[in-house]
Amino acid sequence: MKIYRSQKFRIFLIALLAGNLSACALMEPVQPPPGEEGTQSPVALTTRFGNVPIPPGFDLDRNKSFIYESGSGAVKVGKLHLSGWNDEDEVIEFYRNEMVTKGWSSISIMEQKITVMVYEQEGQICTIMVEPSFSKTHVEINVGPK
Repeated sequence: MKIYRSQKFRIFLIALLAGNLSACALMEPVQPPPGEEGTQSPVALTTRFGNVPIPPGFDLDRNKSFIYESGSGAVKVGKLHLSGWNDEDEVIEFYRNEMVTKGWSSISIMEQKITVMVYEQEGQICTIMVEPSFSKTHVEINVGPK
């Protein structure tokens, strides 16, 4: 009797899953209102974080990013999510060269599936994580005071 119940339960779960998947397939993607897209060109970042380079062709994901700046501008903290079509190795090499050019000192670089690079500069610390995906390369940049 237990086998019969477990088979019924499995059939029920499979039917439920199939129904949910077919319902999702019929849904239309939600389009953001004009001017409220989730990604934007990171041009505004160059004025707020001018000492942190952004690879050409990368877009800022506003939904995943966070920027805090005190009223006096003395404190700036940012968590920036970028994505672009550049190869992971190109992006890593870009940051190895450009961070030094912008006056940052390398503290450490760990390479595995995700490459984590840590830099410091005049009371600031910057962590850059580069992660490849199937189609794009994703970069997360964390900048803040030491």
